[in-house]
Amino acid sequence: MRRIRIIPVSLLALALTMPTLVSALGQMSQPIVVTNARRGQVIKEKLTLFNSNPVPEELALSADGAITTWATFAATIDFATTTTKLTLPAKSNLEAYVALTVPEGTPNGTYQGNVVVSKATTGETQEGAGATVDQRVSRRVTITVTAQETIAAKVQVIPVA
Repeated sequence: MRRIRIIPVSLLALALTMPTLVSALGQMSQPIVVTNARRGQVIKEKLTLFNSNPVPEELALSADGAITTWATFAATIDFATTTTKLTLPAKSNLEAYVALTVPEGTPNGTYQGNVVVSKATTGETQEGAGATVDQRVSRRVTITVTAQETIAAKVQVIPVA
């Protein structure tokens, strides 16, 4: 009976001390939700990307859904240089940015899509057959376009002498 208890405990200890063989690509973020967006408005959001792999990863940045053409990506907040590809160093985090520009003439309504970070790896091809594994991480985007504009003002009484 004692031997039976030792085996599971030994297996558990072995499993906890073995190196992890799982690697992943991640995007740490909450959904992007914008209400009362105006036509022509630019919404800038930070994307925090994570690579647990022991090697650098080439990433593609894109958008899908109703916001596909609204998105522009950059490695810096000033958007001096836009890009759709980034290299994410091994075992590290990297910040990138997305600007979502609501086109002029967009009808009122709610528009949904995703900001997508992906890494494509092509599998082996044999006798004309092949496979592609696509690793994607999406961040949900919901933008409601309205004709309303919120204006903040401060009212002050100026005494007349």
